[in-house]
Amino acid sequence: MNYKKTTKPLSWKEIKKALLLLENEGKYHFLQIIAVGVFTGYRISDMRELKYSDFDNDYLNIEERKTSKQRIVKIVPELKRIVQLCQIKLYRKEEHFLFVRTRFFVNQPISKVSFIARIKKALNYAGVDGNRLSGHTLRKTFALRYYQLMSETEGDYRALSELSKQLNHSNTDVTRRYIGIEEKVIQNVFKNFY
Repeated sequence: MNYKKTTKPLSWKEIKKALLLLENEGKYHFLQIIAVGVFTGYRISDMRELKYSDFDNDYLNIEERKTSKQRIVKIVPELKRIVQLCQIKLYRKEEHFLFVRTRFFVNQPISKVSFIARIKKALNYAGVDGNRLSGHTLRKTFALRYYQLMSETEGDYRALSELSKQLNHSNTDVTRRYIGIEEKVIQNVFKNFY
């Protein structure tokens, strides 16, 4: 039987460890891609279009390519710090795209395939198991973290509803499957079955 490989989100502990390692090792291209992914939850197609000037304000405001809906994300201080650090260390200007070729600088976004490869390479460099990685890893990690933090203060139902809006999902069932809540519930039932 062939089972579809499902991307799993990373724990926030893994992300913090990866960000710290990448910054300390001076891997700024990797640091930037991981930070923007986990702090915004943007899809790859939307992240590719970001420029340094987009981080001058307190919010990122984009029209998603997939849904054509507006998506506004607050730029948390840690993300702003990382993007500014990477801009300085990579000698980039405000009008430059964040994610460009590293070998020969051309101010054009890298391809989707290169973007996914860079995510995997960055997380592998940081010691994350490569079997769990895909283009959705960072977005799912953002989603799970958002859900966990919001459910602590607002409760599970409200957290799921707000996350569904944040991700522009059509309904909360899609969001529940996306972050793996159903799988966790099923596993807990079987764990306590007898």
